[in-house]
Amino acid sequence: MKKILLLFLTLFLLFFASCTTGSNTNSDYLPSFNGGDTALSFDFGENTPPDTVRDQSLQPFSVRISVQNQGETDIAENSGYVVLTGFNPSELNLNQTSKPLNALRGNHKQGDNVISGGQQQVIFDNLKYTSDIFSGSLPLTIYANICYPYKTRSVALLCINGDTTPSIDDRTKICDLEGERPFANSGAPVKIDNVKQYSGGTSKIQFQFDIVHVPSSDNAILVESGSIDSRCKVNGKDPSSSEVLTSVDKVRYNVSTGIPGLSCSDSQSGNGEATLYGGDPITVTCIQDTTDQPEYEKAVSIQLEYDYIDRVGKTITIQHIDQ
Repeated sequence: MKKILLLFLTLFLLFFASCTTGSNTNSDYLPSFNGGDTALSFDFGENTPPDTVRDQSLQPFSVRISVQNQGETDIAENSGYVVLTGFNPSELNLNQTSKPLNALRGNHKQGDNVISGGQQQVIFDNLKYTSDIFSGSLPLTIYANICYPYKTRSVALLCINGDTTPSIDDRTKICDLEGERPFANSGAPVKIDNVKQYSGGTSKIQFQFDIVHVPSSDNAILVESGSIDSRCKVNGKDPSSSEVLTSVDKVRYNVSTGIPGLSCSDSQSGNGEATLYGGDPITVTCIQDTTDQPEYEKAVSIQLEYDYIDRVGKTITIQHIDQ
């Protein structure tokens, strides 16, 4: 009796799995990304800066920032920057507070192997606390801001068919014109999610996807593409300024189906800009003309572009030394 029950349960699970996976969906069309929610990771190097520094220029020291590209998009040379803030530069004998990043290749797959992304050490040398604090000690927090452009490559698998009337015989159907669709994202903090497809009328399909931001840290800020400068300012303004609010949480998207007659949201093409108000996901809706198209599954490219700002801080202790 137990064997019969076990056999029945096994058959039921196999049937359930085949239903939820969808026998009419060929997910092999989707690329195999490494995934993940991080673009550039960075932090202070060990003992750079040191925990304690003497005042009156008595102890030169260095600040070293270790940066690694953990996402799957390449960073071009001199397109990203590390900026030290949180202090008066003259008090630390620092003439150059900003340094550009070298080219940092994103991680990628080569066969079954994952090749790690590029790494770099950004070094600020010969810092000194030039002032005299007169007695005791004083805490000072040094912040390292990092800003850079980034992209997310996404792919969604859609069902294309010039005949959008419901199928009357599932045995002849190649794919589902309505319902959730498979998708994949390259490693990055911004990605697509919740891809769905519907009939959009005669010889038209409608599909939608959410754009989602998974912050790399509590300090991470998503801003519109092309807005950062070498000081990690946004259109020339400090990221904390109220004037920057119109540039925050904006993502450019480009949807490419390779089929004429695509329009997304309010545009007459696959290009547009979406705003994730308060960091909440935003839904983009597209309509594709499928006139004279046969029934088949097609991998559709969705590229997201944006600038990213993040920061880390380290508090050091300035000690007074009597001379």
